[in-house]
Amino acid sequence: MEELEVGDNVTPLQSTAAVQTIKIAASENGILKEEEVLVKGKARKLVMCESGLQLVCHENKSGPNIENPVFSIAWVDIVCACETSSGKSKAVDKNTDTPSQNSYTVQQAGRKFSIHYITRKAGSKKLSCTNMVMEVKNGTVGDWIQQIEERRKHGKPKKLLVLINPIGGSGSGRQTFEKLVRPLFDLAGLELVVRVTERAKHGEEIGNTFDFSSVDGVVTVGGDGMYMEVLHGMVLRKQQENGIDFNNPDASLIPPDICFGIIPAGTGNALTGWWNGVLDAKTAALNIIRGESHLVNMNAIFEPGKLIHYSGLHLGYGFFSEIIKKSEDRRWMKKARYPYAFLTSTFGKKQVYDIDMEVLVNSDTQEVNKEINNAASPSSVFNWKKLGVKHTTGLLAFVLEVVPKEMSDKCQMNFLSDKASLVLFNLAGGVDILKFMVSFATQNKEMIEKRYIEHYQVKGIRLKLVNNDQANSASTQEHGFEKILNIDGEVIPCSVPQIEVRLHNQFLRAFSVLPK
Repeated sequence: MEELEVGDNVTPLQSTAAVQTIKIAASENGILKEEEVLVKGKARKLVMCESGLQLVCHENKSGPNIENPVFSIAWVDIVCACETSSGKSKAVDKNTDTPSQNSYTVQQAGRKFSIHYITRKAGSKKLSCTNMVMEVKNGTVGDWIQQIEERRKHGKPKKLLVLINPIGGSGSGRQTFEKLVRPLFDLAGLELVVRVTERAKHGEEIGNTFDFSSVDGVVTVGGDGMYMEVLHGMVLRKQQENGIDFNNPDASLIPPDICFGIIPAGTGNALTGWWNGVLDAKTAALNIIRGESHLVNMNAIFEPGKLIHYSGLHLGYGFFSEIIKKSEDRRWMKKARYPYAFLTSTFGKKQVYDIDMEVLVNSDTQEVNKEINNAASPSSVFNWKKLGVKHTTGLLAFVLEVVPKEMSDKCQMNFLSDKASLVLFNLAGGVDILKFMVSFATQNKEMIEKRYIEHYQVKGIRLKLVNNDQANSASTQEHGFEKILNIDGEVIPCSVPQIEVRLHNQFLRAFSVLPK
């Protein structure tokens, strides 16, 4: 970990308002503990109050110089406090559920201790962990460590199930976790139960069998597909345990009582990028340590009378099914299969699908209250609207809402919205699709404003493939694209090309920060 020089161009994560809260707490006699310390040989006063820690100039003999703090940090951003001559770790063996016993002990004789905390460099969205070493002049190091540790742990996860996909993306899941993530989790004193998936749908099996009452969260190390597997197993299990008819699109589902986190190590890592504001393994790990969480959306995808799958990101159909199916059929090409599938599908001959569509939208005449908003079933405030038959090369149904930012050329991916975005591609050519993908990757609002795009904000979708020459062509029948769904980047078959999608907004809790 990097050691801080006071005045370096890094800042703790708390906002100006949070710093002000610390100042107010101290100024209103909210001081819990204070003591003279040395930081890099400079005399300072360390002040502990209800909102966090503050390091202030020592020149004011009448009390802390609250108006001009050298340094302030909120409890949520402190990773740990430890005696400098000893580390701390509380992990478990990756093949057992038994915690190791190497937790640290405080050496009372020491005069120095370190505070490890989360920072962000100016102009960057990435987080890092920095430490500051302090030398106590008169007090006891053990007292400071004990009180800091007690307060910084409040509301944060203490034990996590970590599921690693060892073959996702470039196959670096294990290395990403061991090199970048585990050291941070160990530093924060998290107990870890680590599992490495061994086969397809192993994550779903774990989600359907593991005792989640023993952990505070589940963290997947992989991509969007790995999260989708675990999500599906856990949500399906919860409905089965509570006697919910999960095959009924109108059913009100019960969410798992657990918090989800994702460490990016897959081919597609869109969700963790949106949840954390940046695609970075260390940032994702540090946000999990911070414990901040929000309710996020989920889609339930059905064919007539049967649940197909739960989704944490999107449903792709048509062109987007073709890409994922071609990629899956060419696993022998390893990483080259992805650009091959994308380029051949983008610039090759495209199928045109005639799809009869309906969308479930908010009524224009009635107010939507929160209680109804969190249900999947239609009511008086939701109406099915017929769009008619759409001649399309493909569609994407997200679990989030794509919202153009005012006074900007960017879009916000709002995963907290009560609506989701449906994007239809009307006879888009290869160059058109390529431009869309670039706009999507850069979150440019052109992605929903192009002439060949239809964008809807919906609560549900019904689509039915209409018989036509294109849909029944020899090429389509050969590959079976009309019965292939792209769910979160994974190939999922359906029995008939008649699909219903329902949004369950604010359904799952995820370690995340608010979108900006």
